[in-house]
Amino acid sequence: MFTHKLLLLFHHLTGVEKREFSRYIASDYFNKRDDLQALWAYLLYEFAAAGHVFNKEKAFEAVFPGEPFDEVKLRYPMSWLVKSIAYFLAMRRFEKNEAEQALQLATACRDKKLEKPFQQAISQAEKLLEGQVHDQEYHHARYRIELEKYAFSLAEKRTEANNLAEVGRSLDAYLLAAKLKQSCLQLAHQSVYQVDYDYSFLPGLLQFLEGSIYLDVPAIALYYHCYRAMTEGDEGHFRQFRGLLERHFGEFTKEEIKDLWLLAINFCIKRLNTGGQAYVQEAFGLYRTGIEQGILIEQGILGRFAYKNTVALGLTLGQANWVHGFIEKYKDALEPAHRDNFYRYNLARYHFSEKQFGQAMELLVQVGDSDLLLNLDSKVMLLKMYYELGEFDALDSLLASLKTFIRRRKELGYQKAHYLGIVHFTQKMMGLPPNDRAAWEHLRSEIAAAEGLPEKAWLLGQFLK
Repeated sequence: MFTHKLLLLFHHLTGVEKREFSRYIASDYFNKRDDLQALWAYLLYEFAAAGHVFNKEKAFEAVFPGEPFDEVKLRYPMSWLVKSIAYFLAMRRFEKNEAEQALQLATACRDKKLEKPFQQAISQAEKLLEGQVHDQEYHHARYRIELEKYAFSLAEKRTEANNLAEVGRSLDAYLLAAKLKQSCLQLAHQSVYQVDYDYSFLPGLLQFLEGSIYLDVPAIALYYHCYRAMTEGDEGHFRQFRGLLERHFGEFTKEEIKDLWLLAINFCIKRLNTGGQAYVQEAFGLYRTGIEQGILIEQGILGRFAYKNTVALGLTLGQANWVHGFIEKYKDALEPAHRDNFYRYNLARYHFSEKQFGQAMELLVQVGDSDLLLNLDSKVMLLKMYYELGEFDALDSLLASLKTFIRRRKELGYQKAHYLGIVHFTQKMMGLPPNDRAAWEHLRSEIAAAEGLPEKAWLLGQFLK
């Protein structure tokens, strides 16, 4: 939308930030240039009033009244104002972190060789830090405090025992927590995208941690058990991960709790995709709790895939009434760009589960094709309804077009085989003689043995009719 960084920054400032920056830019401590105040005033009153359409000539006149227009000359105050806004945003974050302020004050006191103020500031930093969440960044800050204490003892040429052991332990805790967290996030990313990551450091790290005192640190233990659950498919490690997540829920930021929650969901979905149907209830519980407690909702927005997956899992568990209420309750929390399509698709899925095929088809017709996977899932739902209604001419045409469509979409990756699987098995069911029990039993066994097959439950369900 905006080509210049200044306009982009301005557009994303909140009303409160704009009011605070107006006071900031008017202070001669932070700004001694009148041209920056003039340019800011233009943005605040004229640029905003004009619907965020930037007029270079008007901006130049506001900054350099009476001078002939010179675009090059205008670039300088624009660049300087970018730096001022950037510094202002960084300063606002600094003002919210009292422990960081105390630590920086301690550094300043050390530079001036002020022992008592240093000790007071470092004690305040420690006290404030203990009141914060004990996530990975806590251990980083703990390390920096210990390092600052050591630097002070060196500056004072103290001969008594130093705190190098504490420096080392806090650094180890930070590095272990950071490495394990990063590795878990990479594994989750790798389950969706075909990306190679280097995990060669992990075997030695895991061996070191077994039986280590560091597993008493929640920020380490959580990701340790999560990593082992994800790489080994180990139920025991997953249970320990879930238990730690529940016990230490309040010790992490909302952002990190969301990451941890999604990692737990990722494990469940992976087990579901490999036949672990016992994890349907587990995954549903994680989604339901995550949404109802606001863990999976960010700035009032619920992700469309969390919405869709919750519906799918709820219907699998037979909770149709709850699902219908959920679809309606959280419709307006979906991103506006995807709201209508995902609402209609999921409502169609509910009606399909209730065998209300007419209502489901009517909704599917209104689902747009802007989202590839949603488009494919809509076609698969239509496929199932045609089969159950015995509309085999329409189904035959749909299967042929669907197969061609899937093969042409290179961006599908591993999902291409999944969708082609349901087309393949549906075509085989259509081609079997109705009374050939041996052929039907052979096909049923073939479907049951297939791995990573979406709609396996539906396919097998057709053999019971």
